[in-house]
Parts: sequence; structure tokens; C-alpha cells
Amino acid sequence: MLILIGTNSIAQTFYNVGGSYKSRGNSARVSTAITAGFGANYYVGDLTDNGFSGGIRISPNFSAGLQQRVSDRVHLRAELLWYQIAGADSLSSEFGKVERNLSFRSRNIELSVVGIFHFVNKSSNSKGRAGFVPFAVFGFGITTNDPKAEFDGDIYALRPLALEGEPYGRYAFVMPMGGGVRAKINDAFDGSLEGSYRVTFTDYLDDVSQAYVQHTESPSLNLSDRSLNQQNLIGDKRGDPNNMDGYFIMSIKAQYYLPNNLFTSGISIRKKKKAKNVFR
Repeated sequence: MLILIGTNSIAQTFYNVGGSYKSRGNSARVSTAITAGFGANYYVGDLTDNGFSGGIRISPNFSAGLQQRVSDRVHLRAELLWYQIAGADSLSSEFGKVERNLSFRSRNIELSVVGIFHFVNKSSNSKGRAGFVPFAVFGFGITTNDPKAEFDGDIYALRPLALEGEPYGRYAFVMPMGGGVRAKINDAFDGSLEGSYRVTFTDYLDDVSQAYVQHTESPSLNLSDRSLNQQNLIGDKRGDPNNMDGYFIMSIKAQYYLPNNLFTSGISIRKKKKAKNVFR
């Protein structure tokens, strides 16, 4: 009876014996976590100098996800990310791009699944989780693609206008790859700093890729060629189709670890086993 009462008392506490948290001084592992974060983005494409020397425009992001432990070193995370990217030739250090005078802004949503590899065993600490862990991330995802531009005080969606005569999809595949560091805050929370680059399979995140085509009506005419006096000729180079667009994501994240007994019946199984031992 004393064993049953003691087990039941621990089951009612926040630190359960199902394997999620440290229970009365004993180390335990965690399996499932809710993640949330915010940060900044940097777009790389035809409307930047493809480097950090010029054309930099920083935009925000917000994320939420669910992370699942696969092993002591490997976790999987499904994440929903809202982010904004933007670019403008007016910020460039290249005279030709300034003369081209194109710009865009895009607010997108990305859904990704990534693997997280911890270089230190997350459960190697005597208190259950290592206090400081570097990690790498790699995965796959899909993002919306909705570039827009301003002209005469109005905002226009560029994708439906097909300014280069080439239609492209509303969605694009991406490959997140990067890394970061994670620190244990307490038994329930971790905090992390994570940076990654999105390799994409499109050159139209900024609606610029190939050459100028003929337009006779506004707004397509004015949005396609925004140079002084619209001096570009049909067929002139507008972008570089050999380099796909991409974007960097830098985020500060928090992980909240859920008690295992929210999803399993580990507590009742342990009680039954201990009850059998009492009657032996």
C-alpha cells in the first residue's frame, strides 16, 4: 500500500516518472517539445549584391513547431514559419542595378521538417540534459511565393502579371541547412540560437530572373522596366537565371518539454508492476 501511495503521489507532480523530467533527484529524458521563436531574415537574389557588402535589407520572422526525440543525439522538428523578405536596387552598390531600379517585398509562410543532430549527447548530463549543446539542422520544406511591388502609391502582386513572360508557381520547395547552440534553462525549458540558409528551387522569389519582354499596358509596362525613361530593350538582361534565390533565417527559440504522461500510460503500467511485487 505504501508503494502504491508513493507512486501515485509522484504521478500527481509536474515531474513525472514516465521519463519526461527529473523526478526527486533522478535523471530522466525528454521526448516531445513545443517550440516558438522570432528573428530576422536576409534575402539573397537578383535584387541584392549576393553578399553582405551592400543591398542588405533585414526583415522579421516568427515560428512555432513541434519537436520529437528520435535518439539522444537526433530530434525531428516540424515547424511553421512566417517570414518577410525584401530587396531593392536602390540599396545596391552597383551602378547598373541602381539604374534598373527594381524592388520587391514578399510575406511568406514556410512549412518544414528538419532533423536536428546534437554534437553532445543531450541526455549525458547527470541532471538529465546537457547544459550547452551545439547542433546542426538539415531538412526539406515548402514556402509560399508572393512577391509584390509598389508603384504610384499602390501595391501590386507581381506573380499574376508574369512580367518576364514566364509563369511560376505560388509555392516553392526549400532545403533548410544550418546550425546553432542550445542551452538548458531548467527542467522544462531550453533556449537556442539558430541560423540557417534556405536553398530554394526557384529564381522568382523576387520576380526577377531572365530578360525584358514587351508590355504595352500599365501596370505591367511600368513594373517591368522601372529604369529612367524605360531605356531597356526587349531581350536585354533583367536577371541571372543561373543563380537560384535564397534567404538566411536567424532565430532565437524556446523549447518547452511536455510531460510524457500526456501521451502515454506509463504511470499506470508502473503502478501495476509494483502492485504485483507487493503481493509476492
